[in-house]
Amino acid sequence: EKLQGVRLSHTWGGSVLVVLALLLLFFGERGSVAVIKSISFVLMMFGATLMLVGKERTKALFFPLAFSVMMIPLIPDQLINHIAFPIQIASTTIAVKILNLILLPATQQGTLITMEHYRMSVELPCSGFKTLLSLTTFSAAFAYVLEGEVWRRWLVFGVTMPMSLMFNALRVTLIGVVGELVSTAAAAKFHDYSGFIVLLMAFFFLYTFAQ
Repeated sequence: EKLQGVRLSHTWGGSVLVVLALLLLFFGERGSVAVIKSISFVLMMFGATLMLVGKERTKALFFPLAFSVMMIPLIPDQLINHIAFPIQIASTTIAVKILNLILLPATQQGTLITMEHYRMSVELPCSGFKTLLSLTTFSAAFAYVLEGEVWRRWLVFGVTMPMSLMFNALRVTLIGVVGELVSTAAAAKFHDYSGFIVLLMAFFFLYTFAQ
């Protein structure tokens, strides 16, 4: 509907972005840098769209084009540890508080949780960082297709970060409950499938919150 409401035109200014994208691709290939090559792809799409359909239609297509940025590995592996560590600590702290709240005594030492019969360490893969990225990507698309005031859609998108943290902490809590009340082996088994449970809960929460 938006595209039908704006006129089709051509803007040669987009060729500047196309040339820039090709230069980035050249240097990205020479240096084998995936991030630079990915950025060149996004610039190429913006530039080609400007050239072929003009400014008005590019403006209407801005979100779908910009959304492709979510597939770029923007964060180098060397930085992920530093970014994810605060999330690890937060998930561990919340999980310990919930465990104590449900009368399963637990203590925290950094990212290590010690209980009476079970001990677990919240490592980088369980920090919730990748879950946060995935849910942020999903909620961006989800909020975009929702009908309603713009501020309501931004609210749905904005709730993703605290929601992701809470559900990841709940996942850690549930693993601790299984480990403490059943066995270490059962906790290890539950750990492998708990991610799917948390994602389903997150999707249900987003849907309900949007309603």
